[in-house]
Amino acid sequence: MAPTLLEEKNRVGIDDARWKLVQRVVQSDSFAKATRLSSFLLYVCERELLGHSDEISEQQIGIHVFGRHAGYNPADDNIVRTTARLVRQRLDLYFLQEGSDEHTRIQIPKGGYIPVFEERRSLRNEAVAELSMPPTAVDAVIASARPIQHGIPIRPPKLSPLQAIALTAIALLTVVAGVFFYRAHQALDSQSALWRQLFPGPQPTYLVPGDSGLVLFENLTHKSVNLDAYSQGTYREQGGALPIQEGLHPAVEGRRYTSIPDLEFATKLAALPQAQNGKLRVRYARDLKMGDLKAGNVILVGDPEGNPWVNLFSANLNFQFMMDEATAVHTIVNVHPRNGEQQVYLCSPSDPQRHAYALVALVHNLSGRGNVLLVEGTTMAGIDAAADFLFDEKRLNQILMPARSSDGTIKNFEVLLGTQNVDASSSQFSILSERVH
Repeated sequence: MAPTLLEEKNRVGIDDARWKLVQRVVQSDSFAKATRLSSFLLYVCERELLGHSDEISEQQIGIHVFGRHAGYNPADDNIVRTTARLVRQRLDLYFLQEGSDEHTRIQIPKGGYIPVFEERRSLRNEAVAELSMPPTAVDAVIASARPIQHGIPIRPPKLSPLQAIALTAIALLTVVAGVFFYRAHQALDSQSALWRQLFPGPQPTYLVPGDSGLVLFENLTHKSVNLDAYSQGTYREQGGALPIQEGLHPAVEGRRYTSIPDLEFATKLAALPQAQNGKLRVRYARDLKMGDLKAGNVILVGDPEGNPWVNLFSANLNFQFMMDEATAVHTIVNVHPRNGEQQVYLCSPSDPQRHAYALVALVHNLSGRGNVLLVEGTTMAGIDAAADFLFDEKRLNQILMPARSSDGTIKNFEVLLGTQNVDASSSQFSILSERVH
């Protein structure tokens, strides 16, 4: 059995600040209920602090953390890779919220599992203004009742059998028509309720499109950029080391690029009646602040590769987006699959069917007093499919009707969509799965 940290305290002191940091992380809200993720983090950090980084491999983690047999083939079992991705997301979440005052950050660079302890700047210097909620005006409605008129009762006229049948038919038609129009009104009102919830006014709702410059930067460096480095801009310090490729400016990390599907989605949003009068504002992902995600409503477009802010919210979703930089394969993990559902959905450049996927999810913002709409896609076709879904009244209401609360608000939900990539655009989409929370 490998020696524990206590057994080798002469090599790594029991008062080592880095080990205490690890203990704080696994006891935090981000990790406390995730036993598998905590065990993964404890193992790799302990091995690193003890100087046994040679034992931090995919196979060794599979054996010591997940109980796999000694000869198992990691290529046939992706539990370590999947868990590592989730651990990275939870670490981002911890150091941006509970651990924002920590002077040292733990990172597990993509492409390996050896943890890195690095000094960082605190994010607590961002002052977040508390929004005072305007008082709700309640109008008192007094119903006046008519006095009962006493006198000789008036007998209704006697109806013939044909008249009775005709009146009964009219009554039935009236009831059927009433039910039809009520349901139609409920469906339309549910769709409107979503947009009213996202554009409540008078404060603006921010639309944050994906950062295509960041995607180019990650493709050139073959490294992913975590939210901490992105929000502080430290990743751009590596820009000078980028290779100059034909037709591409080397300083792509400093350029403000986004995709056509993101712009088309913004145009559709701006045309909504609920978004009029300046309620919709576009903010570039690089300019977004933590306070924006606490103070009001935000619409985040793009997957974690192009919009790292989604990692703040996607870690607790059922559908998890992952990206393998080496193979350019997107993986969507269905954490709790239902009967008949796939556990994994793959989007690969070598797929002859050109499958693409999208996730639309409504979640609470960081303060719990507002909403965040996540619009993620494995490709531009995925974003295109998500936009088509959100503006398709019939398909959207399939989800919104069950998600509507008794008070008229829309509950948190997730919808996984499937489509095909046709010249970077979406063909017809299908609803693969949904969750209402």
